[in-house]
Amino acid sequence: MLTIRDAQLQSLQRHREQDFVRSLAAYVRRHEPALVAQWPDALLERRVAHARERAAAYGMTDPFALVEFFVAMAMHSPDFDKHPSVQAILQDRGIAPDHRIHAVWVRTPPETWARIREESSPTPWPCDEETSR
Repeated sequence: MLTIRDAQLQSLQRHREQDFVRSLAAYVRRHEPALVAQWPDALLERRVAHARERAAAYGMTDPFALVEFFVAMAMHSPDFDKHPSVQAILQDRGIAPDHRIHAVWVRTPPETWARIREESSPTPWPCDEETSR
């Protein structure tokens, strides 16, 4: 009989999550090259992992929703989701969690995105601060 210990299961889960983050980062690098060209792979993966954690707090699990969330962070601000109008959409229980980020893109006017960028600039990525300590 095969017995898998908790530590082994946790290790497998960590590797699976790392592989998932790597695949998301590779997807972003292929489909949004101008957005991430200046970031080495390790930095991109750290930022994608951070975006995944933030998106998960809103119930998002779909890979495309996670990529959209990351792109919003990279294009506008790492803390774009703290803006009140964005928060309202991300917490709207009338929208399926994986569809909320798309609703943010559709419902947020250019002026609001500009305000988000202005109000949060220059906001560092929290995951960058953690690794520089």
